Amino acid sequence: MRTIIKDGTLVLDQGTTQGDLLLEGEKIAAVGGRIEGHPNDVVIDASGMYVMPGGIDAHTHMQLVSHPYTTRDDFETGTRAAACGGVTTIIDFITQKQGESLLHSVEARRAEADGNVCIDYGLHGNVVDIGQGQLDELGAMVELGVPSFKVYTTYKKAGFYTDDYTLLKLLEESKRVGALVMVHAENDAIVEGTKAALVAAGKETCRYHGQSRPGLAEIEAVSRCILLAEAAGAPLYIVHNSMPESVRLLSAARARGGAAMAESCTQYLTLDDSVFEGQHPEEFVCSPPVRPREKMLEMRELLRANEILVVGSDHCGYVREQKRSANHLLRAAQGLPGVETTLQVMYSKLVAGGEAGRDAIAIEDLVRVFSANPARIFGLYPRKGTLQVGSDADVVIYDPRGEHLLSDDDLHGAEGSYTPWAGVTVRGRVERTIARGRVIWEDGEFKGHAGDGRFVPGLPFAPAIVAEL
Repeated sequence: MRTIIKDGTLVLDQGTTQGDLLLEGEKIAAVGGRIEGHPNDVVIDASGMYVMPGGIDAHTHMQLVSHPYTTRDDFETGTRAAACGGVTTIIDFITQKQGESLLHSVEARRAEADGNVCIDYGLHGNVVDIGQGQLDELGAMVELGVPSFKVYTTYKKAGFYTDDYTLLKLLEESKRVGALVMVHAENDAIVEGTKAALVAAGKETCRYHGQSRPGLAEIEAVSRCILLAEAAGAPLYIVHNSMPESVRLLSAARARGGAAMAESCTQYLTLDDSVFEGQHPEEFVCSPPVRPREKMLEMRELLRANEILVVGSDHCGYVREQKRSANHLLRAAQGLPGVETTLQVMYSKLVAGGEAGRDAIAIEDLVRVFSANPARIFGLYPRKGTLQVGSDADVVIYDPRGEHLLSDDDLHGAEGSYTPWAGVTVRGRVERTIARGRVIWEDGEFKGHAGDGRFVPGLPFAPAIVAEL
């Protein structure tokens, strides 16, 4: 089957151009110019709209178990929501248990996802234990198409903490086998000590969440991770940076020749800590927390300066009922939903909006951090993340006209889903989402199915691509 998307603004790697896009089966067959139709072609009029590669949300947590909570979004409802928001590929995480083989943990996670995902997906490893030979499995993991591994420098009490020696060994082995180490970087001692002091002072509600995880905890941990990565000569990817100082440290490491990369998330670019002053601060609890407005605005400037290379959602699909169940620093559900709203919020706040025009970015910059760069870094490019002949026909048509107030009613995830951006004015909408040539979102209706998506293996990490990002 042939589909011609006519007269749109094509957002390509090198910029934007007016023209047509031809899809044949699951692939892109022609890009740009005027494409002559055949009698049986499906023709989509995209005049006045952006035609972009499908979003790649490289940081999601579907079906996340974080005791005592389990996110209400599973792989089916979460990827349905993603599709309705213009995301055609997610990269989620395996969850290794203490003593478990990494290879077994991949099998277990794929058993949860395969047959249930509505769009394509990849996987990151999540390493908590290398004490029983798991380090030797990293090469086999890369061969399976899982070339990236996440560790934590916090959450010691929850069993996720990685000490510096283990991190150093992972970095050394990752360099050898073509893997990429990703780090949730916060100094655990600073975080735990600060939380304990706040609780002892009677400041134990989520109103104090931002204070409980100081920016210094992130900055120190990022600095330490860079030191270890440089000692190992290994690439490093810091997830969900919330502090501009952290991003600048990574940029300086990259300027020294290292493959050091900064990811951030929609919340750190569009929300600030005033959210904790409202009636339900627990609905905004995520770690690291959103920061003061001046820090948020600095993060926007760094995004515009191409120092933040990837934007993801860090989607944790809790519903409002779950988030409101505990307004306490030590018991609140950690994480925000966002996989369906990232594209629309980022477009509205940073492309169409901007702060008095100062920190606005171009539409091609949004595509760079939400499609092309994630694909390049995690070994999916040019199959994903770009409009090129031979690439998967993953396409989003975004209509920038009109505006409305975002609400929970706009969402398509699990029953009871909510958005932290409720009440925010958003500009435009996702008109269509096309995944491997098939329209799965159109005219406000989800037309996909569980099982439509496939596991897409990532290629080994190539440090040379960092200079191209």
